[in-house]
Amino acid sequence: GTRILTAGEDNTSRLWDSEGQSLAILEGHTDDVRLAVFSPDGTRILTASEDTTARLWDGEGQPLATLEGLGDIVVSAVFSPDGTRILTASGDITARLWDREGKPLAILEGHSRVVSSAVFSPDGTRILTSSYDRTARLWDGEGQPLAILAGHSNDLTSGIFSPDGTRILTTSIDNTARLWDGFGPMTTLADHTRSVNTAVFSPDGMRILTASVDNTARLWGSDGQLLATL
Repeated sequence: GTRILTAGEDNTSRLWDSEGQSLAILEGHTDDVRLAVFSPDGTRILTASEDTTARLWDGEGQPLATLEGLGDIVVSAVFSPDGTRILTASGDITARLWDREGKPLAILEGHSRVVSSAVFSPDGTRILTSSYDRTARLWDGEGQPLAILAGHSNDLTSGIFSPDGTRILTTSIDNTARLWDGFGPMTTLADHTRSVNTAVFSPDGMRILTASVDNTARLWGSDGQLLATL
């Protein structure tokens, strides 16, 4: 909690102290930086860019490695919970798994359109990808396919695991979010009137918060019952 990381359309990421004083400018990308994240222990930084690369930096903002061969805009990049692996998703319809040094481990192939997000389960043993092909896919920690989650009627915008890893939550431009038990559908959260961009669980997994293009956020119970409209 002592540093802040930002990503900008000026092709850089920037590191700041907790008071907002500049510490470092991470330069090297040649197009907009879409996101920047710390590793779980804060010793490394990962950036994803529209220049078709992701880049790995040390905690002070010094370059360590460039993750290349992604083929299109990198839309998602995350560290595994233990910090030993990296997961990226890009417009080339794949997700890719890398070691902590930025060396490729596996290509997760199967989606037929852009992969909009890719995340690890809380224990790092599974991977969830969401795609514009209207499906989410579940993989083991090595990138081997486990299940296809189909049911949305339009592009998926995001997908996450519950804090305990037993449930999955997906969002779509079909105006809904959906809860899954990991392999099959549980319930549909259908009250938004436009695309649902993202959703998160509360830390105890008992509530869900969705955000939509309809200018509202909505709070739901873990059973999918609407609790409040923000």
